[in-house]
Amino acid sequence: MALACRASTVNFALRTPDEQQALVAAFARVLHALTGPVQLVVRSERADLAALVSDLDEGAGGLPHPALEACARDHARFLGELARRRDVLRRTWLLVFRDPTRPGAGVRLARRVEEAAALLQAAGVQLAPLDQPHAHAVVGRAVDPDSPRPPGRLALPDLPVTRTPRRP
Repeated sequence: MALACRASTVNFALRTPDEQQALVAAFARVLHALTGPVQLVVRSERADLAALVSDLDEGAGGLPHPALEACARDHARFLGELARRRDVLRRTWLLVFRDPTRPGAGVRLARRVEEAAALLQAAGVQLAPLDQPHAHAVVGRAVDPDSPRPPGRLALPDLPVTRTPRRP
């Protein structure tokens, strides 16, 4: 049994040396507290900025001051140009907690995730377990990151796969 979690990221390079040392100590406490198999996956994937640019453009007209509107539109133009010039990447951290035994694995995994989340919080990292549809989507993107999103919904692993008969 496995429980996949999404972890927020921390920009280590922007920290002072004392803050970096505190982060390393917090991560060390997490590693020392692990009681079972855990996999850490750090992925980079393309970020689509189109929705963000559109939201900025649409929301700019409702801002209370013309200078704010101009700044919002300027930022939208900047993001649009950035997306056109090169790939914009988003980093995703996933922690996958595993338990090879059957009886009580779900309870043990939940407890391990809670303990890790509490320890990671000291480093400013938020840990959120993924429900089955989100875990399925993450695995699908990992297998084929460039494929277009399939139309409609996919069947979850524990549901039967059905199809609508084709009409002649």
